[in-house]
Amino acid sequence: MEEKLLVEKSRSTKVNAEVILGDFRYNVEYDFAEKKLGKLSCNIYKSEGNEYAGYMQHENGNTNFNFPEEESIETHVSAFQKILAEAKAKESIK
Repeated sequence: MEEKLLVEKSRSTKVNAEVILGDFRYNVEYDFAEKKLGKLSCNIYKSEGNEYAGYMQHENGNTNFNFPEEESIETHVSAFQKILAEAKAKESIK
Protein backbone atom coordinates (compact mmCIF):
# COMPACT_ATOMS: atom_id res chain seq x y z
CA MET A 1 0.00 0.00 0.00
CA GLU A 2 1.30 3.43 -0.97
CA GLU A 3 2.04 6.03 1.69
CA LYS A 4 -0.36 8.98 1.58
CA LEU A 5 1.28 12.37 1.22
CA LEU A 6 -1.70 14.67 1.60
CA VAL A 7 -2.80 15.63 5.09
CA GLU A 8 -6.09 17.50 4.95
CA LYS A 9 -6.02 20.64 7.09
CA SER A 10 -9.43 22.06 6.26
CA ARG A 11 -12.36 21.67 3.93
CA SER A 12 -14.52 24.40 2.40
CA THR A 13 -17.75 24.69 0.46
CA LYS A 14 -17.93 27.11 -2.47
CA VAL A 15 -21.29 28.57 -3.49
CA ASN A 16 -22.19 30.40 -6.71
CA ALA A 17 -25.45 32.32 -6.73
CA GLU A 18 -27.27 34.96 -8.74
CA VAL A 19 -29.46 37.80 -7.50
CA ILE A 20 -31.58 39.96 -9.78
CA LEU A 21 -32.75 43.22 -8.25
CA GLY A 22 -34.29 45.94 -10.36
CA ASP A 23 -32.15 46.58 -13.41
CA PHE A 24 -29.09 44.73 -12.09
CA ARG A 25 -27.77 41.19 -11.86
CA TYR A 26 -25.42 40.29 -9.01
CA ASN A 27 -23.18 37.27 -9.61
CA VAL A 28 -22.28 36.15 -6.10
CA GLU A 29 -19.58 33.72 -5.03
CA TYR A 30 -18.87 32.83 -1.43
CA ASP A 31 -17.32 30.06 0.60
CA PHE A 32 -17.62 28.45 3.98
CA ALA A 33 -14.70 26.95 5.85
CA GLU A 34 -15.26 25.28 9.21
CA LYS A 35 -18.91 26.49 9.18
CA LYS A 36 -17.85 30.15 8.91
CA LEU A 37 -18.30 32.50 5.99
CA GLY A 38 -14.96 33.14 4.36
CA LYS A 39 -14.85 35.41 1.34
CA LEU A 40 -17.93 36.75 -0.43
CA SER A 41 -17.55 38.53 -3.77
CA CYS A 42 -20.14 40.02 -6.04
CA ASN A 43 -19.81 41.20 -9.65
CA ILE A 44 -22.58 43.55 -10.77
CA TYR A 45 -23.95 43.79 -14.31
CA LYS A 46 -26.79 45.76 -15.82
CA SER A 47 -29.51 43.27 -16.74
CA GLU A 48 -30.03 44.82 -20.13
CA GLY A 49 -26.92 44.79 -22.26
CA ASN A 50 -24.83 42.91 -19.66
CA GLU A 51 -22.75 46.06 -18.99
CA TYR A 52 -20.34 45.86 -16.03
CA ALA A 53 -21.50 48.01 -13.09
CA GLY A 54 -19.10 47.19 -10.24
CA TYR A 55 -17.60 44.76 -7.76
CA MET A 56 -18.12 44.26 -4.02
CA GLN A 57 -16.24 41.96 -1.64
CA HIS A 58 -16.27 40.99 2.03
CA GLU A 59 -13.36 39.07 3.57
CA ASN A 60 -11.99 38.81 7.12
CA GLY A 61 -14.34 41.55 8.38
CA ASN A 62 -13.32 44.00 5.65
CA THR A 63 -15.62 45.18 2.89
CA ASN A 64 -14.39 46.65 -0.40
CA PHE A 65 -16.35 48.33 -3.16
CA ASN A 66 -15.21 49.10 -6.69
CA PHE A 67 -17.50 51.02 -9.05
CA PRO A 68 -17.13 52.93 -12.30
CA GLU A 69 -17.15 56.68 -11.60
CA GLU A 70 -20.56 57.23 -13.18
CA GLU A 71 -22.31 54.43 -11.25
CA SER A 72 -24.69 55.32 -8.40
CA ILE A 73 -23.57 53.10 -5.51
CA GLU A 74 -26.35 53.45 -2.90
CA THR A 75 -28.56 50.76 -4.47
CA HIS A 76 -25.66 48.34 -4.75
CA VAL A 77 -24.41 48.82 -1.19
CA SER A 78 -27.93 48.19 0.13
CA ALA A 79 -28.23 45.03 -1.99
CA PHE A 80 -24.80 43.87 -0.83
CA GLN A 81 -25.76 44.26 2.84
CA LYS A 82 -28.80 42.03 2.25
CA ILE A 83 -26.76 39.45 0.31
CA LEU A 84 -24.07 39.39 3.01
CA ALA A 85 -26.64 39.01 5.80
CA GLU A 86 -28.29 36.10 3.97
CA ALA A 87 -24.95 34.34 3.42
CA LYS A 88 -23.94 34.86 7.07
CA ALA A 89 -27.28 33.38 8.19
CA LYS A 90 -26.24 30.14 6.47
CA GLU A 91 -23.06 29.80 8.58
CA SER A 92 -24.67 27.67 11.25
CA ILE A 93 -26.31 25.27 8.81
CA LYS A 94 -23.21 24.41 6.76
